Amino acid sequence: MELGRCARGERAIPDATSLDRPLSSEGDATSLGDLIEDEQASDTPDLVIRELEGTWVGEAIGRLPSHHRHVLVHRYGLDHQEPGTLAELGDQLKMSRERVRQLQRTAERMLKMEGIGEL
Repeated sequence: MELGRCARGERAIPDATSLDRPLSSEGDATSLGDLIEDEQASDTPDLVIRELEGTWVGEAIGRLPSHHRHVLVHRYGLDHQEPGTLAELGDQLKMSRERVRQLQRTAERMLKMEGIGEL
């Protein structure tokens, strides 16, 4: 390559920098490349984890007593509907909001205990 062409190339991109350049003078500093998202990186691990979590949650909720299951599914919108309020669920189940809240807390504790037991 000619020396003149090389010099013109340097002048054309005066602010060029390396993606490996550290952003600070510290020894373990983050590089510029660490901050740029790799748009071609696979999301597969995250998708698999979400799928497994969803499967586990669905199976665990399926083992709950029917009232507890109904409250959690409708309270959190797990049936692909808008999450329901305590009052709405109370009307559906013909019980007080407080009783619905108690069922929700009990169901959540049951799920938590099942999760601990699986570890």
